[in-house]
Amino acid sequence: MSRPAAPETRTSRLPGDGPQVHGDCRQVQGGLGLILLTALPWRPVATASIAALSVLSLVAIWPDSAFSRVGIGLTLVCLAAAASFILDEPAAAAVDSVPRTLRARTAVRLVCLALPASTGALGFLVIGERLSSTPDHGLPYRGLLLLMAGCLLLGLATASFARRFTPEPGELASSIVAGLLATVIVYNPLSRWVDVFPLSPQDRWSRAVVLWVVVCAVCIVSLARTTRDPLK
Repeated sequence: MSRPAAPETRTSRLPGDGPQVHGDCRQVQGGLGLILLTALPWRPVATASIAALSVLSLVAIWPDSAFSRVGIGLTLVCLAAAASFILDEPAAAAVDSVPRTLRARTAVRLVCLALPASTGALGFLVIGERLSSTPDHGLPYRGLLLLMAGCLLLGLATASFARRFTPEPGELASSIVAGLLATVIVYNPLSRWVDVFPLSPQDRWSRAVVLWVVVCAVCIVSLARTTRDPLK
């Protein structure tokens, strides 16, 4: 007499088991991105951006005054200072435990760069129209955008280098960048060869464009090197 066959045991697999694993990974990655996003230093960046917008408002109110040239330079200093605070990480011990590379965390923080960039772009567009109506002005908008991009990248690259030594490089980097830019604006030490900040149509814009393109390129290369993980 044959023995009855043992009942076959099957492990039932829910249809959503496989995708659920990937979904959980995506959810975790999204949660990490949200944590990094909420850890951004919005307050100092917003404060410096508002200061830049306030100075530009004064330039727009009195476009034909002697303050307009100084005001545009001071605006660029404020925007560079705003970019210097973007890489501040007050909770560095907790952030370093997040399974993401330093370059990935830096890329998330670049979202904060949109605030000073949009503030400067909009403000320069407004004062460009105001200054173009005065006989002694009429600044090229693309030239102002290049100056702004160079100052933002300079502040960001300085903070990225200083982050190797301190988790909150904003104050140090902003002091260095603001002091450097203010010195160049006031004393213009390279006036024999180039107008570093050509803030009037009579200045040598062509040489300044070359200079600031080089500055932007050097800052981008510096960012690429200083955002590598220390062990790489």
